[in-house]
Amino acid sequence: MHAFWQIVRTELRLMGRDLTNLGFIVFFPALMALILGLQMPSGPSQTANALMMLAFGPMIFGIMAFPMSLVNYRERGMLRRLQITPISPMRYLLAQALVGLLLVLLGGMVVLVLSILVLKLPLPANWLGLAISFLAGAIAFSALGALLGSRIRNTRSIQVISILVFGAMAVVLVSSNTGKSGLLQQLGSWVPARHLVQLLEANWLGLSFNIWPSLAVLALLTIVSLGSAAKLFRWE
Repeated sequence: MHAFWQIVRTELRLMGRDLTNLGFIVFFPALMALILGLQMPSGPSQTANALMMLAFGPMIFGIMAFPMSLVNYRERGMLRRLQITPISPMRYLLAQALVGLLLVLLGGMVVLVLSILVLKLPLPANWLGLAISFLAGAIAFSALGALLGSRIRNTRSIQVISILVFGAMAVVLVSSNTGKSGLLQQLGSWVPARHLVQLLEANWLGLSFNIWPSLAVLALLTIVSLGSAAKLFRWE
């Protein structure tokens, strides 16, 4: 466990120096929530926008920042040095994910506070349910990031893959969030980000919604992604 917490401390220090990643994960979703929200009339559209930006935090870390960081370390030979230490791939991935999780939670709090204070959105009806839903989504997308970055060797490849996955998921999420029928609306039911938004929406607005299918999707994504990442992971 000493090696685990040493990695966590080291990554926290490195992340504190990486202002680009730090700002992108923590402040970008809140900035977009404000820019878009201030252009919308008060009401459901502003709330829907804030909830979508709240979901973007876990997506940004899990699909882009986390796997890119893993591949960058692998490409520079930094992971090879850890191969001779007692830490297992699973523990290393969990240590990395924990650091990102802290940043994602901080970013979520920034979105929440600014949405309430600046956009004057109503207070969440179920604070505990909102926190649990957001945490479940953050863990699920962190696990997906571990899988995406588990084997790829060069940063250019992971950049292309991350952008494609994030872009496709964001397009489906935004389209399914409009309420219009069509192929993208149907695809939304298969996209984990859509299930995260539904959970956040139900708990923020106090809607009557069966949360278990959406929680099951996020749990399945976590278990399959993390288990596969640990088996596929390579240090070099």
